Amino acid sequence: TGTFEHGNSAPATLVRVDRQSFTVTARARLPSVTSVAYGDSALWWATGAPLGNAGTTLTRGHGRLLLKVDPTSLKVLARFVLPEPTLLVTVAQDKVWVATSTNLFCVDPETGAIIARVALGFFPVALAPSYNSARIYALGGTPKNHLVLADYSAVSGHRLGTRQIDDFSGGPLAVVRGGVWIPVQSTKTQSTTVRLFKGRGLSPSSSLGRFTFDTLAYIGGSVLW
Repeated sequence: TGTFEHGNSAPATLVRVDRQSFTVTARARLPSVTSVAYGDSALWWATGAPLGNAGTTLTRGHGRLLLKVDPTSLKVLARFVLPEPTLLVTVAQDKVWVATSTNLFCVDPETGAIIARVALGFFPVALAPSYNSARIYALGGTPKNHLVLADYSAVSGHRLGTRQIDDFSGGPLAVVRGGVWIPVQSTKTQSTTVRLFKGRGLSPSSSLGRFTFDTLAYIGGSVLW
């Protein structure tokens, strides 16, 4: 799961690997992908387009398709068409959340109906639910090159808080019980500082670094990697 950059609109290959034998048990060719998430017993496949591209005629459904995929057989269970190219996807509280270049959509996982639509005000590069799935974190940039971190209610979609951050980041978002860790890049020092933002005000807290430029942060086994 996560966000991916594709240099072209060629189809992507999804494989299922048995964790004991490391053999491929299923394989599928799906439209170009910008984001994949797991939730509500399905894989969610955002066909978007390469990040920074609004979608072209070469992108299946002009990049507006959201696919619901069976995680065992890898067969497509449903195809939902959204109003705009589907750049990022995540799941929280039995709802699918999709970010486009301008909006955040809450989608019914059974019908594809749009439950809520919220204007972002920035171009999103990372999307993730909070630790308890009560909120949705979104990270992105503005035309003036300001980095923005915002969180939204996973029930209503209303924005709860926002924080402007110096320098830039492409994520990913490393979510923990107390907040979210973000790798922030500095072009001035050519280094990365991983910062923790906590609470409804997204207040900056702990920080780690300096690390090598373009260092990423992940959560695995209750450990920050």
